[in-house]
Parts: sequence; structure tokens; C-alpha cells
Amino acid sequence: MALTKINNNTLSAVTTLPSAITTGKVLQVVTATNSTQVSITAGSYTWTDNITLAITPSSSSNKIVILGSQNLATGNNDKYMNGTFFRDSTNLGTASFGLSGGQLLKATGASSIFGTSNWGCIFTDAPSSTSEITYKMRGALQDAGQGYLNVNGSKASLTLMEIAG
Repeated sequence: MALTKINNNTLSAVTTLPSAITTGKVLQVVTATNSTQVSITAGSYTWTDNITLAITPSSSSNKIVILGSQNLATGNNDKYMNGTFFRDSTNLGTASFGLSGGQLLKATGASSIFGTSNWGCIFTDAPSSTSEITYKMRGALQDAGQGYLNVNGSKASLTLMEIAG
């Protein structure tokens, strides 16, 4: 197979893309971690903070890519544990279920349950702002009971990346 020449250059000589090709550039990255165990006792999808992180976009046309992971745990049978991101006071998922989660069930014949689940999500937000924005990663338990974030010191992380629009 012959090597194709681009503008009379070999492929190895190409060092930049043509100006007509737009590429999203990462303009800034901020990150935070938390390994402090956080208790959730309220239930009824009262969202509990895990990590809070701020970013100030340089243009209102830019996007914010949110990457987060946390550990959700409960000692209650048949409970849903969910995670979500908030932009300031706005839940980026649904009011009740956030962005995703799951139900923890007691195994047949088991006398007790303590279930954990790793929750991770990547979400692209278009805040249309150049003011400082606070993002929060939160977890919630469906009903009254006991739940935890970062159980036994597991580490949660939240990363925000501003992408040129």
C-alpha cells in the first residue's frame, strides 16, 4: 500500500491540522477528591453533598465536561441509591433519580445487607455563562434509612474541564 502524500508532504511531515478543521480545546481543568465518609439519613431523595468545585468559563459558548465518581452504600434492603451533579442549585438529572443509580437488594437467605456500588458519570453541560459556576456531586437514598458516600474511606473525585465552543 502506497503512502498518501498531503500537500506534497509525507504524512510524518504534517504537524498541524488545516485551519478549516475545528477542534474543541481544553482551556482549563479543575479537580477535587474527598475520602471523608458522609452519612445520608434523610431519604426521599434529599441530595447530600460529596464534593463541591467551582469553575469560571472564559466564554458563554464554552462547554463544561463533568467527570465524577463516588461510592454509594446502604445497609437497608430494597433501597435505591443514586448520584447526580448540580450546577449551582440546578440538578442536571431528574429531581428524584438524578443522573443514575441502582437498587440494592438483600441476597436470598441473607440475614443482613450492606451493599455498595461505585457510581460514575460523565456529563457535558452548556451553562452559557462567564460567571463563576459551582458544581456539586451528590448522592441520595430513596427512603428513610441509612446511606453513605465514600464508605470506609473510598475516594470520590470530581473533575471539571472547560472546552472551547
